[in-house]
Amino acid sequence: MKDYKLEVEQRGDYLYAYYMAERDSIALSNKIWAEIAVKMKEYDLKKLLVVENIKMNTSTVFEMYQIVQASFQLGFGGKSIAFVDLVDEHYKNNKFGETLARNLGVNCRIFKSENEALDWLKKQP
Repeated sequence: MKDYKLEVEQRGDYLYAYYMAERDSIALSNKIWAEIAVKMKEYDLKKLLVVENIKMNTSTVFEMYQIVQASFQLGFGGKSIAFVDLVDEHYKNNKFGETLARNLGVNCRIFKSENEALDWLKKQP
C-alpha cells in the first residue's frame, strides 16, 4: 500500500500536482518530486502548480536543504513552480525551501491559496 496519494494532470500550459500523506520524510518527498519530474518531461511543460497536504511535516533545515537539492537535480531548474501547502503551520519552513530553490535557479513561489498561486503562475513565461 502506498504511503501517499499523488494526482497529476496537465491543465493547459502547466502541470497540476496534488499530493497528500500523513507524515513527510526525505524519502517520501524525493519519491513524489521524482514522479512529478517524469510527468513534466512527458508533457514537456515548464510550469507547475503543486498543492501539498501532508499532516505532519517534521523537516529540519538540513532535511529541507536535502529535499530541495534532490529536486533541483531532477531538472526543476529553469521551471516555474507555484507551491501551496494546505497546512498553515508549514509556511515558515516552506519559505526557507523557496529561498533555497530560488538560489539554485528555480523560479518558485510559496502561496497560501491555490488561486493566488495560479494567478502568479499564469504570468510566468
